[in-house]
Amino acid sequence: MRSSTDIYRHLISAFILFIFWQSARSQSTDFPIGHLAYQFLDVAEIRDKKSFSGVIKPYSRSSTFNLIGVPKSDFLKKELRRYTMDSSLSRKPILRKFYTYPADMYYYADKKVQVHFNPLVQFSLGTGNDGIGTNFVNSRGIELRGVIDKKIAFYTSLTENQARYPAYINNVRDSTLVVPFEGFWKQYNDTGVDFLRAQGYVDFGLSNSISAQLGFGKHFVGNGERSLILSDYANNYPYLRINTKTKIFDYTNIFAELIGEVQGNAGGTFGTGSFSKKYMAFHHLNVKLKPNLHIGLFESVMYGA
Repeated sequence: MRSSTDIYRHLISAFILFIFWQSARSQSTDFPIGHLAYQFLDVAEIRDKKSFSGVIKPYSRSSTFNLIGVPKSDFLKKELRRYTMDSSLSRKPILRKFYTYPADMYYYADKKVQVHFNPLVQFSLGTGNDGIGTNFVNSRGIELRGVIDKKIAFYTSLTENQARYPAYINNVRDSTLVVPFEGFWKQYNDTGVDFLRAQGYVDFGLSNSISAQLGFGKHFVGNGERSLILSDYANNYPYLRINTKTKIFDYTNIFAELIGEVQGNAGGTFGTGSFSKKYMAFHHLNVKLKPNLHIGLFESVMYGA
């Protein structure tokens, strides 16, 4: 009997072979979970009368192009164009090289390749009455995305982070050894945490209706404040995601390797070799019967190594 690891490896190998046997469609990168564009896209989806479905995030920029004309508000149209239309160039680039595309620090495109580069910087400061003192988040990193030959899309981001959170978040960390929504961590200046956040993927179009994505990240299921079925609370994970879209339904398959049990102490988590693994197969079918009526069916299987 084959182990779960062997099955996972064979699945990835079959996927790679399948890619080279197919003629890819035009591709684009995804909006990262938490991107500012989602607050506008959520409004556009509600008003949409087509077959677009935003049940599983992240979703691609190209899938939202047909939403540009949906909102009646000129403000929403402007924001959607800013975040989705790669051909919309700035009239006032800085030093003729930077911010030629309004949403990116550096943008380059020719007939074969399209590249977007951004520095990622965040510094926030605050205080509370929980006795912790000053809370802060200090993040520095880079983001790179692009498309090659209009067939292969890629994305990667990497940030180094230090943070001191309020007491209620520290209580969760101390009881579960997990920093909410982050991965491996170590102690920083007694009450803070230090962690690295990394994600990336390569996206291929297998046909006009089917696309596949091999990457390291996470997913959000549902339309509320919390992800259903598949939590986005934990660390990023390696996955294979296959999407089939038609005018009638949207079918998603996600195969992933997850962490089974976190190992660590008050100083942080141990190395990855100390963690057990578990594997997931998730399938979700969304059918849009009417503009305001969706029916979703799912199957989720989790098993150990």
